[in-house]
Amino acid sequence: MKLWTSQHAALLLALRAERLIPKLFKRLSLERYEATEADLRRLSEWPSELARQPGWALIEPVLDEPGAWPDAWERAREAGFSPTCDHHHALLFSRLTSSFVRDHEYEHARWAWREAIEAWRRVMASGYPRELLDDLIDQREDTSPELERAREHVITTLLDPLFDEHIDRLRAALGLGNDKLGALDRRVARFSWSALGQARKSLRDDALLGQDLFGTLAHARQRATSARVQIAVEAVERFKKLAEQLDASETPGPELLGPFEWAAQTFELIGHTEYASTTIVTQAVQFAWRLRKVGRDEEAEFFRLFDIVEPFNKDLYTRLERHDTFGHNSKCADFIVFRGEPLLEHRERRALFERALAICPGHRNASMLMSYEHLHEANQAIGQAQLILAPMRHIPGNDKPSQLINKAWEALDRARAVFPTNEKIPDYEQRIRDEATRLRVDLPE
Repeated sequence: MKLWTSQHAALLLALRAERLIPKLFKRLSLERYEATEADLRRLSEWPSELARQPGWALIEPVLDEPGAWPDAWERAREAGFSPTCDHHHALLFSRLTSSFVRDHEYEHARWAWREAIEAWRRVMASGYPRELLDDLIDQREDTSPELERAREHVITTLLDPLFDEHIDRLRAALGLGNDKLGALDRRVARFSWSALGQARKSLRDDALLGQDLFGTLAHARQRATSARVQIAVEAVERFKKLAEQLDASETPGPELLGPFEWAAQTFELIGHTEYASTTIVTQAVQFAWRLRKVGRDEEAEFFRLFDIVEPFNKDLYTRLERHDTFGHNSKCADFIVFRGEPLLEHRERRALFERALAICPGHRNASMLMSYEHLHEANQAIGQAQLILAPMRHIPGNDKPSQLINKAWEALDRARAVFPTNEKIPDYEQRIRDEATRLRVDLPE
């Protein structure tokens, strides 16, 4: 009589699963969830496989010690898991990621997602996918090349649903596809964006990708990369659509900056792109001109516009300096000039106009305003010269009159050089000549 039957083995498997899965599930969910009946059925073969792993000796003694986790698990993972075991882990941590996000446990979700991606990476770099493929599709009935390609496509795109979940969640959190403004779900957007980035980072191991027989890992990495690019493009397109709805004359002040505020919040989360910075700076400059044309350039929203869009212009300026983008120098300088115009401190104004001219030499408005800054400097020197009494010019060693007149003349030369058509230049030149004559100072002509 055979004492050990398949029924005995199945019973032992079930008993082990019933004893271990609840504890393992509780520990690996970081004490957040209890295993359901569905989890017990789904993971029934996992404990027996896990018990055969090198790291089981690190896990078993602390199954009843929540404080030892997840450190114990991470040490066990470093000891190595079989591909079959890792397949269980990949599925388990993928499900846990979704549960954590659903319950707004984003730090736990990040940990679970890293574990899921790493487990999938190890699985797909092993020979296990071929076995998995044979389980998914019985090839005995059909060995045609078409079926083989279809089978391989199944494995290549196996991880697509995981990324689709993050992509859909991210689009919803940012309000993409919605023509009306609403509040961003910043935490969800930040998590989903970082999850795609984490996948790109984890799947960059070229040596491991070399073992990626079906291209699953390479496909997943490309999907994460292209999704982030596409999301950023969609965000710009949504901004453009929202901005087109603005009426410089009629839109109430509180709604005037909505699209710009949304764009600023969105790209603060996902990072600036060339397309975003060039588009949003251009839109801001054009909108500012329209507001000025209808007499709304003294409203608080007009000045607030430039505060909101400033990060985009800084990014654009950097790209122009590095020659990473071209053809947007004028709009970048326009923006800087708008920033400098309302400032009262001449040193700050001058610094901004210099910055505008550095990125767009010859920019008309920047040149004109810089010319006036030079004339302001000349005016200060003239004013100080006018305080000097004529008889004081005879005091031995007194070169103050000469210094002030020369300073005014040099400032006038800079004003003329940067914007020769400044209509105030002749007046300033005459004033300097008059003071030079009065103080008997020779001009450096």
